[in-house]
Amino acid sequence: PGKKLLFMGGEIGQFDEWSETRSLDWHLLEYDSHKQLQKFVNDVNELYKKEPALYKYDFDGRGFEWVSPDDGEESIVSFIRKADNIYDNLIIICNFTPVPRMEHRVGVNHPGIYEEVLNSDDLSYGGGGIINGGDIRSSNISWNFRENSVVIKAPPLGVTILRLKKSL
Repeated sequence: PGKKLLFMGGEIGQFDEWSETRSLDWHLLEYDSHKQLQKFVNDVNELYKKEPALYKYDFDGRGFEWVSPDDGEESIVSFIRKADNIYDNLIIICNFTPVPRMEHRVGVNHPGIYEEVLNSDDLSYGGGGIINGGDIRSSNISWNFRENSVVIKAPPLGVTILRLKKSL
């Protein structure tokens, strides 16, 4: 899984490389796109602190499971970050194309109702607003070598994170 790295100014989308001889370019926060990036980085950091799946087994294979590492046709990668409780596991779906996938099926380990906990395409982050609002119910359609699956909107060049909300 690796460790996170964010260099000074990256959280606000600073254009110039950081230098110890001057301050960060805080004035960039006058622009919406820089404020939106700052909000996204803040929300990702808060998610990281709150969700055990993102840190519990960082250095242990129990903390990671591929769902779909090889979807070359749609250029989407999905995986699970795991903790001890199935309700703490997170399914991460990354769309590496500029094409929104409005009905992307993802295999899930547990039948139930899922919720989106983060979507990089949220309007508040400057995205296009292709999000998965409300409950996402799994179906017993086998996918990605799993007995159940969900259908989501995978935003272009975006990341969607899901969590099991209720088992069925």
